[in-house]
Amino acid sequence: PAEVFGHEHYAEPLAPFACSGAPIWHPVSGKLLGVVDLTCWREDAGRFMSTAVARIARQIEGALLDQSGPRELALLHDYLTACRRSNGAVLAVSPDLVMSNDRARELIDPADHGTLIAGALDAMNSDRRVLLLDLPSGVVARVQVKPSWVDRGTAGGVLHVQLAAPEITRKPRTSAPPPVTALPAAVGSGLLWAKCCQAVDRHFHSREWLVLQGEPGTGKTTIARATHQLRTPAAHLRILDADDYGPGWVADVAEELETGCGTLVLAHLDRLSDDGRQQLADALEPYRESTNSDRAWLVATVGPEGLGRPDDPVDLLEYFPRTVVVPPLRHHVEDVAELVPHFIARLTRGSELSCSPEALRLLMRNRWPGNIDQLYQVLRKTVARRRAGILAPDDLPPEVRAITRRVLTPLEAIECDAIVDALLDNNGNKAEAARHLGMSRATIYRKIRGYGISTPTAG
Repeated sequence: PAEVFGHEHYAEPLAPFACSGAPIWHPVSGKLLGVVDLTCWREDAGRFMSTAVARIARQIEGALLDQSGPRELALLHDYLTACRRSNGAVLAVSPDLVMSNDRARELIDPADHGTLIAGALDAMNSDRRVLLLDLPSGVVARVQVKPSWVDRGTAGGVLHVQLAAPEITRKPRTSAPPPVTALPAAVGSGLLWAKCCQAVDRHFHSREWLVLQGEPGTGKTTIARATHQLRTPAAHLRILDADDYGPGWVADVAEELETGCGTLVLAHLDRLSDDGRQQLADALEPYRESTNSDRAWLVATVGPEGLGRPDDPVDLLEYFPRTVVVPPLRHHVEDVAELVPHFIARLTRGSELSCSPEALRLLMRNRWPGNIDQLYQVLRKTVARRRAGILAPDDLPPEVRAITRRVLTPLEAIECDAIVDALLDNNGNKAEAARHLGMSRATIYRKIRGYGISTPTAG
């Protein structure tokens, strides 16, 4: 149960009251149905309010259980029986219901739930009772499916799940496509990231000039460098940033193209001035139709808007026949689990520092508007304060607790950190945090919502 006492209310007129509330959960589906609330004058509040409201909520849930249909009750009965008999991961699924025990929630990655449930539902519609599923997190699940029967057919099924390493022995499947793998130097094995890396690798083999398009910090230059290092590690690699455009910049491009053989990356090419675009087009023209297998592989990195604009006097895009979109980190967030130990090892130079599962889950819940670069900077700040042991959630900087949709300015980041610290110091009490910061409660509520700050509930 949750309690709001006196001045903890957001609205000042409610300060004379004390409230205690408890959620009502559907006993079978687990959906939140509503809240039982008890409200009284603040001076009349007692310690038994929470006990009373919790008991009322449980009584309502018991009545709902008595009213459940035979299909839900049959599935619930089989699920509870399986939980009593097994110490492993147990789930119960139907087309509109999912239940799982503590062991399943501990072992199974949230990103794997969709694949696991879809495979189980397909199996229930066939005669298969044992499945081997490749899950997005990289593990293999052995799933035993036991349907729950009612008079009119199945009510769903109970799943017993065992996780194994990807190299688990299985029967060969001749019709299965080859597994998707990423470039070794471009850390990550998520499906979208791996497909992006493979597309870049294909264009390297054909020596097609390429545009890598995506949000800042997604790893565009990293993919180009990783492809070069994998395929031609002894060849020359040069990166020229359009932000450094000036006298001699285009001449450097022409020199690299004339030399050939290696890889040339033109970073942030969409920022190049109109004058620079015209000069660059003149430098690229002699090589655009070249069929020489030794010609330099040219890669341009650009932002999410792409390279070409309607008002551009020169269309540089016509020199690059291929475009590959690099996904933002929030679209392959499962790769955070691989990026974190990689960055920690790089930042600590191999010292004994690791990330706890709790801290990793917190990092994986962030939307990372600054993408991989932002994750690296967060870990750099963390490692600066702790260089050995196990990283806990409290070791991470305050900005990780704020799940925002954009990159904060330096001033906003300072303000966000100050609000998080004030809320933590006051156990989540927004009124006290606002008073500590010298701002109104309306302002702190607006800032919390705008920054997406997650805080503990006031005690």
